[in-house]
Amino acid sequence: MKQVLKQSAVLAAVVLACAQANAASTTVFTTFGDSITSGADHAFAVVAGSFVDTFSFTLTGESTIEAGLTAVLPSSFSAGFFELSSFTSPGSIASGSIGSTFTANLAAGDYFYTVKGVGTPGSTYALKSVVAAVPEPETYALFLAGLGAIGFMAARRRSN
Repeated sequence: MKQVLKQSAVLAAVVLACAQANAASTTVFTTFGDSITSGADHAFAVVAGSFVDTFSFTLTGESTIEAGLTAVLPSSFSAGFFELSSFTSPGSIASGSIGSTFTANLAAGDYFYTVKGVGTPGSTYALKSVVAAVPEPETYALFLAGLGAIGFMAARRRSN
């Protein structure tokens, strides 16, 4: 038990040192920056004071994306929000504050999240982005052809 407490104290000291050494934020972990068709991207950052972070990604096809920003406890943010934007068109596509989520339908292309706010030293946020690929029309055609084949086999069995 004492060993666990010592390790926790050392980890907390390292996190606080990182936060205090950087006037804005330190990204601890991120999976953004790659091309994705489906799945989830995550980012965790430790902040100290005012911060602005950007996380970019590329969608390889039309997709529905759900994103959320949460404070990892114990954290204290006096302000914080995030927005989704495209490199090719001006303005924000969607936005939210800490503790909120949003859903957006996007075409293939390059996008980025901007996370802004003010947090006490050592505060940590988590950005999660889940991408679900939108089925192509060929997928629906194949699905309907399969249903038609099952219906044909069922009708043929009844007639015998």
